[in-house]
Amino acid sequence: MDNHLQRLKSFQVVELCEDSRRAGPQRAFVAVPPATSGSRDGRDYAHSALELGAPLVLGEGEAPPGFPPDRWLRCEPIRQLYPRLAAALAGNPSAALSLVGVTGTDGKTSVSWLLSHLLELLDGQPCGQIGTLGWRWGQERRPSDFTTPPAAQLQPGLSEMVSDGVQAAVMEVSSHAIVLGRVEQLDFSVAALTTLGRDHLDFHGDLASYHGVKKSFLAAQSRHCRLVLPVGVSIDLPAQQSVIRVGSGGDFYQQRMGPQTWRLHTPSGVVDRRLPLHADFQVDNLLTALAIAHGLGRSLDDLLPLCSELPPIPGRLEAVIPGAVVDFAHTPEALTTLHQQLRPATSGRLITVFGCGGDRDQGKRPAMARAVEQSADLIILTSDNPRSEDPEVILDQTQAGFTAAPLDADQLTSDSQGWLRVTDRREAIALAWRQRQPHDLVLVAGKGAETHQEIKGQRHPFDDRQELRRLMERPC
Repeated sequence: MDNHLQRLKSFQVVELCEDSRRAGPQRAFVAVPPATSGSRDGRDYAHSALELGAPLVLGEGEAPPGFPPDRWLRCEPIRQLYPRLAAALAGNPSAALSLVGVTGTDGKTSVSWLLSHLLELLDGQPCGQIGTLGWRWGQERRPSDFTTPPAAQLQPGLSEMVSDGVQAAVMEVSSHAIVLGRVEQLDFSVAALTTLGRDHLDFHGDLASYHGVKKSFLAAQSRHCRLVLPVGVSIDLPAQQSVIRVGSGGDFYQQRMGPQTWRLHTPSGVVDRRLPLHADFQVDNLLTALAIAHGLGRSLDDLLPLCSELPPIPGRLEAVIPGAVVDFAHTPEALTTLHQQLRPATSGRLITVFGCGGDRDQGKRPAMARAVEQSADLIILTSDNPRSEDPEVILDQTQAGFTAAPLDADQLTSDSQGWLRVTDRREAIALAWRQRQPHDLVLVAGKGAETHQEIKGQRHPFDDRQELRRLMERPC
């Protein structure tokens, strides 16, 4: 690696990029191989990067035909080597941070949000956050196309945090990022697992492989890294590894005592707290955040009183307007848990609007329909982010999971129960709101705090929360 680093510096390279469109003077292009059979090969964009001024292109094997050999830096295996180079160019910023990695099927964003705000309240200084909601530290806010950014973006971003005086940061770690080497060369102080369910089988192939990838991230951590795991999850770890367990019978667990009141069991004792949360699974996420903070050496006696001051999590069981909530739930397990929490809290009908994303695990689509049908009274199946797929095909595959026949939209009454299909998401949300009676609750699931809808490669402005607010201001 030293030779590679010297070569980069001899060409005055200060940063790397995986997107050839971002290449330029002092920014070398990394031609990563395709992650799947249908994805792009970075080698196809080597010439474009050179035309944009990239001093070097990093890649496996020999240079592409017609490419100047002296501008090609052979790196093998590139997914393991290039993150180390990116870290070195950025000054290995994770070594200067108390860095937390949160992985799992559901709950990563919530845990990261709760933890970062707990640490800010306790320490009185900014905590970095990287994930689905983008980048956040201090007054800095940046969108991100990735749950876990590539190393070429991640390492310089962490370096900026360090330069701005950030001492602690929490990042979501996706299963894709683990496989693609994005979290190589990161020094984690604490690594946590939230849940293990079904997602991304289009990428991983089967559930065992998907779960194995998640567990491999935790098993790969050094012995000085403390782990936070759910009760019942087994991972082959060294005997010396410090593990904190969350869940019934673990180090941290909870009991609901009343509306928004829970009894929290922690290593420092038992305390009853009124919390700005609405569901048991949200409190489990809070306990995971507390366990991580405890693993970082923070005092639980100081942390617990701060739990009542936490701001709401954007797009996570967010009560946007009276009678309507928005949530990011987009897996069968998340939808089941969400509906189990909302069902007993709703005296009228539970009206759910949901869909399934395109270019993602197709096998979970009917399972999501089954999960919603078990608890919701009126279901409106609609489009999510179809991406490159035909929305109607996605809806066909999803509705195969319903056991009942569809309702006729023209025959709906104030007490209708069942499901129907409305492809246009805006129309689906409006229909749900029109159908709502005084004691009903509308749940719009799947997109959470997203502010766009991706259709055929284009991102169109769309925010479920804004749609509901408009309906509240201007009834249909």
